[in-house]
Amino acid sequence: MGWPTTSKVGAQAEHMAWLLVQHAELEFQKECFALMAREPADEVCPRHLAYLEDRIRVREGLPQRYGTQLQKSGEGWQPLPTEEPDSLDARRQAVGLEPISEYLEGARRTLG
Repeated sequence: MGWPTTSKVGAQAEHMAWLLVQHAELEFQKECFALMAREPADEVCPRHLAYLEDRIRVREGLPQRYGTQLQKSGEGWQPLPTEEPDSLDARRQAVGLEPISEYLEGARRTLG
């Protein structure tokens, strides 16, 4: 059956499936990530792949790639350890994410 892609179920249902997976057990996240990664780029939101990949990597004790997973510190919201921080914004742009500075500002406004 595979991942519920946009053409199979619509963008809203694909988003809801991803949202459920984001908060699931690690092994299920890994299975779903593999299903998502096999789909054509126009069938799965690339931002969803980035968020899920980061979530999995953080849970496995690895640095994230896209800086989507944050923690609050004395300086406010900061990304958890991220690989190659100098090229972070380029990786984020490639999957349709805003620059990390804008993401952190949004987190500060939304989360305090």
